Amino acid sequence: MKTRRFCPKCGRMLLKSRIKGYVFQCMNCDEDFYRFEVLTRKQKRMMDLKTKSDGKR
Repeated sequence: MKTRRFCPKCGRMLLKSRIKGYVFQCMNCDEDFYRFEVLTRKQKRMMDLKTKSDGKR
């Protein structure tokens, strides 16, 4: 099931993890994450804006 959280490495939407002890899973990175490790929608937007502005220099 998709969630409203995003991978801190690749930025893709995460799924709920099937592995006990982990909350989220990134199928692209093949990695599981705890709740405090992932990005919210607001945090991802901020990272996207920062990356965009860094690229213009």
